[in-house]
Amino acid sequence: MPAIRLTGFSGEQPRIIPRLMPETAAQAAINTRLDDGGLTPMRRSAQVAEGAATWETIYHHGDEWLGWDVPVDVAPGPVAQDRLYWTGDGAPKVRIGEDIYPLAVPFPAVGLTAAVTGNPKGQNEVQAITVAATGGTWTLSFLGEETDPLAHDITAAALQTALESFNVLDTGEVLVTGGPGDELGGNPYLIEFAGSFGMRRVPLLVVDGEELTGPSAAATVQRQSPGVAPGDVVTRVYVYTYVTEFGEESEPSPIGSEVDWQPGQTAHLSGFVEAPEGRGITRQRIYRSQTGFSGTFLYFIAERGDTDDDFVDDIAPNDFQEPLPSSGWNAPHDDLQGLTAMPNGMMAGFVGRDLYFSEPFRPHAWPQRYMLTMDWPIVGLGAIGTSLFVLTEGQPYMVAGTAPENMQQMKLEHNLPCINARGIVDLGYAIAYPSHEGLVVVRADGQFMIMTANIFNRDGWLRFSPQTIVGSQLSGRYVAFYDTTAPNGSRIAGNLIIDLSNPAYLIRAGTIARAAFFDVRDGGLYYLADGNIWRFDAPGSSPRPQYWRSKEFVLPAPDNFGAIRVDAVGNPEALDEEALEAEQQLIMVQNQAMIDADATLGALDATALDIVPLGGDALALMPVPPGDNNVGVYADGVRVATVVEVNKAVRLPAGFRARKWEIDVAGTLQVEQIVMAKTMDELKQVP
Repeated sequence: MPAIRLTGFSGEQPRIIPRLMPETAAQAAINTRLDDGGLTPMRRSAQVAEGAATWETIYHHGDEWLGWDVPVDVAPGPVAQDRLYWTGDGAPKVRIGEDIYPLAVPFPAVGLTAAVTGNPKGQNEVQAITVAATGGTWTLSFLGEETDPLAHDITAAALQTALESFNVLDTGEVLVTGGPGDELGGNPYLIEFAGSFGMRRVPLLVVDGEELTGPSAAATVQRQSPGVAPGDVVTRVYVYTYVTEFGEESEPSPIGSEVDWQPGQTAHLSGFVEAPEGRGITRQRIYRSQTGFSGTFLYFIAERGDTDDDFVDDIAPNDFQEPLPSSGWNAPHDDLQGLTAMPNGMMAGFVGRDLYFSEPFRPHAWPQRYMLTMDWPIVGLGAIGTSLFVLTEGQPYMVAGTAPENMQQMKLEHNLPCINARGIVDLGYAIAYPSHEGLVVVRADGQFMIMTANIFNRDGWLRFSPQTIVGSQLSGRYVAFYDTTAPNGSRIAGNLIIDLSNPAYLIRAGTIARAAFFDVRDGGLYYLADGNIWRFDAPGSSPRPQYWRSKEFVLPAPDNFGAIRVDAVGNPEALDEEALEAEQQLIMVQNQAMIDADATLGALDATALDIVPLGGDALALMPVPPGDNNVGVYADGVRVATVVEVNKAVRLPAGFRARKWEIDVAGTLQVEQIVMAKTMDELKQVP
């Protein structure tokens, strides 16, 4: 057999027998990047922000991080990029500039204890207050040292008003004063809550915290001044809409009662309703019916500030402008999910089997006439170009078009259901999602492929619990964070990096994450762990110890390799011995705990195939001094040499022969090539 030359390294393909793997494939690839043809170690993660252990979703918005306690779908606004839209019952808990997103009211959890200062009801020794929801009121029980507990009721509306200005992140305090309709008297008191907070249900399509709905009441004509000019009697109706500071217009109010009008008359309208606070609504637009050659419709006649004042219509009959644009608009469905941005200013979402689209560049308007229905309940959505892939509990669909009114759906005859909405990842060139059969990738032309077919069989894939993974991406690769239980009851957690080239291959890392976010602006993969936000493979961080093990090279007959050369590059950084020793000690303690608990998964038949690298275990790699590298040579499964020198020819042990040869690499240097030959002269012939 000629010399063995390893270059253009790739990752694991555990489904393939080691001796039948491609020349560059690996039996084990851990913490190695494999994005430049060589063996380059991944860099350590770097903390970028504080978070919360309860978050299930994270999102980088401007210079701030948002977090939700539940999985939600987030998309930037197609009109104003500083606005975010999301679907779900959660609310982010982080300040952006001077505002808190959303403007949702935090309500104390039942039985929450809080310290109180002040003088409520004349008590001088108030120590604590217990807040509990009972029916339509909040019961506040004051506890004093010298008096029996006093219970007073405040209406839910009054407490909500007091809490609307409550800043969870700032002081944790709220000032409540007595007022009409409650039993608190006029004495102010301060409540400082301690403990967890629940959030009230906010609208499921959130625009800075609130959805944009139209006026709830019609404006009606109360009277008309007498007409002074001859002319035909015309029947008129009126509606009005709300308009936000961004120019978003709501659906119209109900149509008011009909009124007969003659030239010269002036109509006086009343019954206007001011918009709810906190929704960015600043104006009203008033429309009046007008009859022409094409029929009767509502046309714009006036705009004014948001008010409930009466309006006097003294506008000339022909002095009207554009028609009402929002006559067929609807507020988003209360249960809308899967919010996805599409080209041409559209957004898409779903409820059950029904797919909804917004008006272009009007994400507050979701006309029901655009709705499409699938055969199966929808799990999630992914957009590529002008196509929207609808992933369901059965067959997927492709919905294509350039505007919501011309979207056409086509059922794709693939029995590849999506089993996890959090596993859907938009890779830019394709959509990837987990199915029972493996990781499915669909491209813009509708081509479906199970990209993990040569990595896992069905059982091997399901052992990682793909129905619970958190999906993300890095450098065009799919990243799956998993946290599940092995057959023997031990915890299996970490992340898989799946390169979707042909053939696909796998890289393993030990990072455990509760939530993840890929920031397209800097190409960074961010994740939540230990209550904080980290950047994976952070630029500027020190290298992780990598490990890579080659395929099995099997000779026709036993033979011996007598020389090896390891070509490597890199500038070893200064060694921080104290930091290295501290990290080594920590990993030793963690590994010993796994050994004591019999949870290393390294024994024969300790776990199913593919959970750990072939012949490996779940123990963490020990950190090595920067620049350290060692290359192991194995003959018939026995390590016969350890090479630490690089960029020079090194002799290997002689006096034996073997058929099966393997090479592994551990360390932090970048390895470009490894060449192993029978003799030194033969080694010199290999470039």
